[in-house]
Amino acid sequence: MLTNNGYGFGYDAWVPSTYTVPPSRARQVSLGLSRKLSNRGIDISIEVFTKKLRNLIDYPDGTNFTGLLAESWEEIVRRGGIGKANGMEVMINKETGKLTGWISYTLSKSERMFNQINSGNWYPINYDRRHNLAATGSISLGRKWAVNSSFIFQTGNAITLPTSAVMIEDEYNPKFVYSKRNNGRLPAYHRLDIGAVRKLRATRGRKAELNLGVYNAYNRRNPVYLDLRVEREGGNPYPKSIGASQYSLFPLLPYITYSLKFN
Repeated sequence: MLTNNGYGFGYDAWVPSTYTVPPSRARQVSLGLSRKLSNRGIDISIEVFTKKLRNLIDYPDGTNFTGLLAESWEEIVRRGGIGKANGMEVMINKETGKLTGWISYTLSKSERMFNQINSGNWYPINYDRRHNLAATGSISLGRKWAVNSSFIFQTGNAITLPTSAVMIEDEYNPKFVYSKRNNGRLPAYHRLDIGAVRKLRATRGRKAELNLGVYNAYNRRNPVYLDLRVEREGGNPYPKSIGASQYSLFPLLPYITYSLKFN
């Protein structure tokens, strides 16, 4: 997998293993404990894990990601990278009673190292999210109605940001200077979804459900990518300042669904 680590719109590309690019390898060891509280209908589990990876690939610094895929990528990518990931996961689950749901928390760290990238130093991968919290809950309001909600919080993705910019004589656009791979992060991602479910009885006794709800209830502007902007003043072609603009998708969105079971 080749991952775009820039600050733009992120996307990945899966490329096939070849004679010169062998498959990646991973070894993972995990240890978990679980406890069931039968009198309360609650399950508690905790797990720690460590993972080692080898034969990883990544693109060299200063490479255009799109151009990399269009050309002979086997000759451009850096090979022989190693990786490591360590973490802990905790989960509490309740499946019985009027209130049901679960909550989970993951603390983890995932890094990569290549001799020819980032001066041979370890750097976080794009999907290294140090904190990941998720919770869902549903309350039954009688035989026909139920109210549910879910919440997600995640550390922002790692991105590569320029550390400075230089101007070249007779050119009006600055040249960005990069020092380290994935040296910055997007703001944290979090949102709350709220919904209600109404059980219905359709024709011929078929079961049906009506779902009403709101996605991203507090209209969080979660970042998708950043765009570096060059600001100029008046008719001066030379830049006055350089800044970053955040772009987001999916604001507060109401939804309604109707499902019908035929068996």
